[in-house]
Amino acid sequence: MIFETPFWWWDGVLSNDLCDLIIAEGDKLVSGDGRVGGGDNSAGTVDKKIRETNISFFDSSHWIEGLCVHYAMLANRNSGWNITIDHPQPVQYARYFPDQHYSPHRDDYIKNTQNNMMRKLSVSIQVTDPENYEGGDFIIEAGHNNEFDKLVQFRKRGSVIVFPSLVKHGVEPVLKGVRHSVVCWIEGPKFR
Repeated sequence: MIFETPFWWWDGVLSNDLCDLIIAEGDKLVSGDGRVGGGDNSAGTVDKKIRETNISFFDSSHWIEGLCVHYAMLANRNSGWNITIDHPQPVQYARYFPDQHYSPHRDDYIKNTQNNMMRKLSVSIQVTDPENYEGGDFIIEAGHNNEFDKLVQFRKRGSVIVFPSLVKHGVEPVLKGVRHSVVCWIEGPKFR
């Protein structure tokens, strides 16, 4: 499936105060190593060659979920994707410390066969001031030729990006400081 618009984003739309609150809320959570290859009740595995980051999850009733769903719905409509979506998975809070990264990957391979749903939209929120870290740029396959664009404009604090979960993306290694982000996946019925 090819999308004319591979992502939709808002530049610094969330205030510094809101970003500070998200970090404070996220830092209260119990965290662990990021995993890859989960799905169908599998927790996945730790593979630091592919992904090295510190993650935790907000409860599904947390207000941050509503914020993510709001931007997913706006992007879905405004971009013209009009993807059939149903509900969010738990919102992930991630911290990337020096040398941590996430190699280019797709989110849609995680399928929940119990309810016939799959990840269809991915939401990422940048909550760290870019002056507080180096490296850690978000990259995304904006075309369909396996070339990745470094979205330096997405470094701005409070920026939100939404994209179909089958679009490859990643985070380059952090060189200095800590990069905080929020990620949410919106599920829907499998593509036909």
